Amino acid sequence: MQETKRLSAAQSKSLVVVLGLAIALLAAGSIWWGLSHPTPASLKVVTPAQTPGGPAVVQAKITVNGMSCEGCAASITSSLTKMGVDSVVVSLEERSAVVTFRTDKISLSTILEKITEIGYEPKLDS
Repeated sequence: MQETKRLSAAQSKSLVVVLGLAIALLAAGSIWWGLSHPTPASLKVVTPAQTPGGPAVVQAKITVNGMSCEGCAASITSSLTKMGVDSVVVSLEERSAVVTFRTDKISLSTILEKITEIGYEPKLDS
């Protein structure tokens, strides 16, 4: 028969203190991260992930500098659509693009990189 080991009162107290400190540190880190890295107003979760870290549908409004004609807008729309975004609405007048995408298909950084690659300067509105 196997003997069960038990913690002494002092060991139990130490364990509780260490766990409490770890939880407090994680909470403080989470609060700091949220305050120092706010979600831009131009980034909106359309459909939240069903599981933590799972796919979500996100809509981002991106300022696009360097557009001068409808051909520019068509180039951005075509390039992003080919990459797998759900929808792209480009406004030449506002110099912006509203992009809706699924996070399991493509990332925001990939979208911004593509816009840069085709010759424009994207900036996520804050």
